[in-house]
Amino acid sequence: MSFRFCIYAVDLIAASLLVTACGGGGDGPAPVYSIGGTIAGLGTGLSVSLTNAGGAAVGFSANGAFTVATVSSNGSYSVAVASQPRGQTCTVSAGSGGQVAANVTSIQVLCISQPEFAYVANEVGRSVSQYLVAANGSLQPLATPTVASGDISGIAVDPTAQHLYAAGASSSTISQYSIGADGALHPLTPPTLTLGNSCLPAGIAVHPKGGFVYATCAANNALAQFSVNPDGSLTSLAPATVATGIAPNAITIDPAGQHAYVPNSGDDSVSQYNVGADGTLTAMTIPTVMAGRSPVTVAIDAAGQHAYVVNLTDGTVSQFAILASGMLQPLPVAHVAAGHGATGMVIHPSGQFAYVANTTDGTVSQYAVDAGGDLLPLTPASVVAGGFAVAVSIDPNGHYLYAVNNGIDTVSQYSIGADGHLTPMATPSVATGSRPQAIVTAY
Repeated sequence: MSFRFCIYAVDLIAASLLVTACGGGGDGPAPVYSIGGTIAGLGTGLSVSLTNAGGAAVGFSANGAFTVATVSSNGSYSVAVASQPRGQTCTVSAGSGGQVAANVTSIQVLCISQPEFAYVANEVGRSVSQYLVAANGSLQPLATPTVASGDISGIAVDPTAQHLYAAGASSSTISQYSIGADGALHPLTPPTLTLGNSCLPAGIAVHPKGGFVYATCAANNALAQFSVNPDGSLTSLAPATVATGIAPNAITIDPAGQHAYVPNSGDDSVSQYNVGADGTLTAMTIPTVMAGRSPVTVAIDAAGQHAYVVNLTDGTVSQFAILASGMLQPLPVAHVAAGHGATGMVIHPSGQFAYVANTTDGTVSQYAVDAGGDLLPLTPASVVAGGFAVAVSIDPNGHYLYAVNNGIDTVSQYSIGADGHLTPMATPSVATGSRPQAIVTAY
């Protein structure tokens, strides 16, 4: 009996091993399934980030099939938009489910472009012209084509496109507006903020993350700084102003909102500041760097790596690298030629192209931007605008450029090619108010 028992025991062990090897014991890995679907309507060069169940965001830059995550058998999913593409709103449908037993391919992400608007500051006309950017890029006046303002010379929109601010140099005021869903401007209460004759604001900018507004005071070589109230109105910070160089013209803040730069046309310098968490500006250890003759504008690329200073008198653009500290360091090629009376400048959202408005020439210079940040003139080096082109702006999606012509009260409008070249639209210009001085686009 002992012999027979041993054989029986061995048979049981063998059978047990056989069952385990076949997976019958239930200890093998559970199946894993992909979670995805289809993206449609995403604009060229844009990206949308998606997340599953609040996990890590995954970015997508093309339409078509996508996979955002994987889940185990009988698991669940909940897909949402983590960050929207610039100028578009993406929505998710069929984005959640449970008891997953196969790959999920039914989630739909649909991206729709937001309406774009443009606003022009008319200095002598004491108004703001307001336009819809049509599907073909042309500017179409809104039902109410202008709203009243002071004698404004600078204009800025907050990053949420809910409020607009216009600096009135001669009146020493800032006009403040809310922006309706249809793009129309509505004066806030109060409609203007009086700064006093000691300021005479020339340029104005909104912090890229919102919450703060800054205006240059040409009369007393200072920069006024404000916090933004919940209703969009402005309140002076403490201190209310910080010192600049002589005759400050404009202010530009880097995309991260950490540093600010002011060109001073009276002493050929650029003041450089750190931006505090409370919005106040503090001069850097080296408070200024030298530019060309009569610097009037600073433009910064979207990556925050390079800054360009437009010099009115010598018709050049000074080129700088932005160090980790925020300080400006001249590039090996410190200056490149622009046109006569160079004034306004804009960098393409892609960072690959740049454009300068030339007042005396009535032209727009066009450049490619190489990997090192140098501006390389395209061929041809410029295109014709109208009389006294003073400012340029690009629509948020980077498809169109607009040049303000101060001498003939128009805006020239161009399509931007894949290679950066400007081509006049079928309708090459639209009318503005009297003596337009600045332009901004928003969505």
